Amino acid sequence: KYETILKREKLFQVKTETSKGEKDKFSHKKQILLLSQIGFFNLPQIKNLSNVKKGQLISHLLNRHEKNSSDYIRYFGGKNTSSKHNCKTSANIQDVNQLLKSLGLKEIFLNVKELA
Repeated sequence: KYETILKREKLFQVKTETSKGEKDKFSHKKQILLLSQIGFFNLPQIKNLSNVKKGQLISHLLNRHEKNSSDYIRYFGGKNTSSKHNCKTSANIQDVNQLLKSLGLKEIFLNVKELA
């Protein structure tokens, strides 16, 4: 099952490898936010997984640290905007919207309050 999911979801993978001296184009938090907004976490195969297992899968998909992936997913639904694991900042939302718009997709968020 996971192999099929990985193949299908690689379409949504945001490049994380960078050239020497170049920063990531899209941060880990922005990637989690984007995956959430395109419905990845609502897929039947993903929805019932624990946050730890989701973190394991995401860490492989995005080539990111497993614990950070799990933490971002765990805190994603929370309303504690002061947490260091908060993905739903104005800057992140703006960047996700900019990407969606550049791809001809409908912007999902207008502001942070709509996420609560």
